[in-house]
Amino acid sequence: MTPPRKILVVDDDEDLREVLRILLEDAGYQVVLAESGPRGIEMAERERPDLLLLDVMMPERTEGFHVVWNLRNRQDPYFQNRPI
Repeated sequence: MTPPRKILVVDDDEDLREVLRILLEDAGYQVVLAESGPRGIEMAERERPDLLLLDVMMPERTEGFHVVWNLRNRQDPYFQNRPI
C-alpha cells in the first residue's frame, strides 16, 4: 500500500488550518500545518510535501508569495516544480 500524499497547509488563521486539516485527512491525505511563512518554509524543507497550500496574505511580510519565491529560488530541485 502506498503512503498517503502529504499536503502542507500554511495559514495564520488557526481555525482555517484546522478545518482544512480535517477535510484533507478525511479525504485520505496526510496533513502538515504551519502558522507562518517562515515556519512553512521550515516545514516544507523537513516534510517534503507533495502539495503546498498557502495563505496569500499573512502578517509580517511572510505571505504565501514570499514562501513560493523562497522555495523556488533554492538549489533544491525538489521545489522547482512542486505544486503550490
